Amino acid sequence: MQGQSSREEVRLQIQKFLLNGAASSTKIVQVCDAAKATVYKYLNELYEENKVGWKPQRGRGKSTYELSDEMKSEIEKKLLKDDLYDLTDSFDVKWLRMLRNLLDNMRKEGIDPYAYFQSNCLTFVGGIPRTFHKSKEDMQAIIDWENVLENRARKEGITKEEYWRKKLKEAEKLTGVPRILTSLGFTKEEIEELRKKQGGTFKVTRISKKKD
Repeated sequence: MQGQSSREEVRLQIQKFLLNGAASSTKIVQVCDAAKATVYKYLNELYEENKVGWKPQRGRGKSTYELSDEMKSEIEKKLLKDDLYDLTDSFDVKWLRMLRNLLDNMRKEGIDPYAYFQSNCLTFVGGIPRTFHKSKEDMQAIIDWENVLENRARKEGITKEEYWRKKLKEAEKLTGVPRILTSLGFTKEEIEELRKKQGGTFKVTRISKKKD
């Protein structure tokens, strides 16, 4: 077998496989990058640590192993963290800093992230973390706009991340509403069309604070 994995790698391979459901030791060995005896050794370790349970079967059925409820949550969290790292790896450091600050402020203010994101969704618009009310219409609008930008990037022969960087660079040369719209991915033509619809200028609604 090529490229024998380390102890922690094999243990993680076992747990990731069992995240899909209970499985026999034979099937577990098949998905691990290690010798049979090594897999059994680490499987027994996980069992002794109460991270994996054993389910004996009657008759001719094979006994199976399964993750404990605690380990299911722990492994799923680790995999999600890895996915999040991959998703944000292409973002510029300033946008990552903004995301960090968003989550940090939620923690400091005692906001329950789970409850918050049940009613709101987090997305990246122009590479900037934004939250939107999770209505069906809002969610669909975000998905539609992301698809539009992905198609534009494809036509230019670049990735969506490269397209974002291009728009953000263009936005640095602008000010006011055009700068904001450009950073969100709008083209010059679309911005000009919006300007004309508003009578040749951008009308910004301001909410003034009432004096006591």
